[in-house]
Amino acid sequence: MSCLGWFKRRSRSGGSAAKRGASAPVSASGPATTTTTTTTATTASAVSTSRSDDSGAARPASKSAGSAGSSSQSHRSISSLYEERGHGQLRVFGYEELQGATADFSRAQKLGEGGFGSVYKGFVRGADGKGDRVPVAVKKLNQRGMQVIYRDFKTSNVLLDKDFRAKLSDFGLAREGPTGANTHVSTAVVGTHGYAAPEYMDTGHLTAKSDVWSFGVVLYEILTGRRSLDRNRPAAEQKLLEWVAQFPPDSRNFRMIMDPRLRGEYSAKAAREIAKLADSCLLKNAKERPTMSEVVEVLRRAVQAHAEPDGRTPGPGARGKKADAAAPSRR
Repeated sequence: MSCLGWFKRRSRSGGSAAKRGASAPVSASGPATTTTTTTTATTASAVSTSRSDDSGAARPASKSAGSAGSSSQSHRSISSLYEERGHGQLRVFGYEELQGATADFSRAQKLGEGGFGSVYKGFVRGADGKGDRVPVAVKKLNQRGMQVIYRDFKTSNVLLDKDFRAKLSDFGLAREGPTGANTHVSTAVVGTHGYAAPEYMDTGHLTAKSDVWSFGVVLYEILTGRRSLDRNRPAAEQKLLEWVAQFPPDSRNFRMIMDPRLRGEYSAKAAREIAKLADSCLLKNAKERPTMSEVVEVLRRAVQAHAEPDGRTPGPGARGKKADAAAPSRR
């Protein structure tokens, strides 16, 4: 599954900021974080420009993606911003220009650091290169530092395109992850029963590992073809995680949990590896769960194992390969 970026924007009044001469943030992305760094557009960031008032004196005016310089202006869409850009009403900065404005993103110019990157103080001139330099805040995005917690990861929110590529939907409950020295985000408990991590349900403490737990539940749903909670099944099988715990990945009867609609046409080796991965995602101690980058690597290896003919299961009616000793309880 591909990594998705999510950004939260709030509309802000530009009138009061203009009177104070406040600097406006400008987003930049360095070579280490993106492959398209030479033409960084600020369509989703605020850009400070210089306007003249009735007296002819120049004063700073704030213009942002979330406001139009007036408190009465509503939130604008990205498409409208691109339309403004086409009419020359929105300033676009190249990466080299922002690099020069911040003295090559000097530490001396650094104002602070957030969840998505570092913020630097810089100075830019008008589009014609004339006039006084205007102070701006430039955020250099850090791809590795971007933390977004989905908070409601489940199969119904994963959409597939015609090529079976997964796309996430419904980001209504997503939250920015912890920043700085913080280890978690405290929030009201929301989400879908059967997918939320136990520590989140108990304390309201949200971390990136909370989504990892939910991903483990989804992995078992894929393997079994069952829902995380199904009241239509016998009492012993209604809760998916309790049911699959009876059939550890290394046990002789592990194949009993596999979706019968597969009719045995799957790699037994890959299925066991994915089940073990799901178990690691479902560890009670959140710190012991893998990161999503580690999850992706294990899935990649499992796909390679699927291509090995020796890993094929002989089918539901035939005797399977000799299993290893039963693994200890996962939870």
